[in-house]
Amino acid sequence: MINAAGELFSMQGTENVGVRDITNLAGTKENAISYHFGGKDGLIDAVWKKSLERFEQIDFIDYVNRNEKLLNTKEGQKRIISKIIKDFYTIFYENDKEAPWKNRFLLKGAFSENGLKHLTKSFANSWAFALLKVYKSVTKSKDDKKAQNWLICIGAPASLIAPNMDILDKGFLPKKVDKSAYKQLCKEVTKYALYSIGLI
Repeated sequence: MINAAGELFSMQGTENVGVRDITNLAGTKENAISYHFGGKDGLIDAVWKKSLERFEQIDFIDYVNRNEKLLNTKEGQKRIISKIIKDFYTIFYENDKEAPWKNRFLLKGAFSENGLKHLTKSFANSWAFALLKVYKSVTKSKDDKKAQNWLICIGAPASLIAPNMDILDKGFLPKKVDKSAYKQLCKEVTKYALYSIGLI
């Protein structure tokens, strides 16, 4: 039921999918959602939990805190930023064969009130705060808007392309977007991140 709901939610949004749509796709009875999840809202929470499980394996804030001494040198700063970006992009690119809808669901759901609630409790909080901590340490800037824009420029390519890999792979672009293209994107984003704060 979680996979069926995730697939439908990722294409149509949570508001536009009914219980009957989910149970028809899952091949179960309508009361199964109430029995297992307490209703549609409980199922939506379960879909969020499944979508975010990969991201919760890395605590980016803990990584920065454990390596805080690296922030004292330019090379160390470059190393921390590069690792955080690489890990973030790797997580986004990983194709979950069991639930290929996850990235699409995350992107579609990120702009809803329910989505923001789930995202701020998980990786987005960890990833964003870790990079913002590094940004402020490197730049000594107190300008939150500049810091947020820097963060958006780093995260946006991953979050926009990864959910649409299946669409891009079906001929939207002249060449297939594969892992090597995504790795190149990660390198370009890292270069931008380092250049824009004076580390290269």
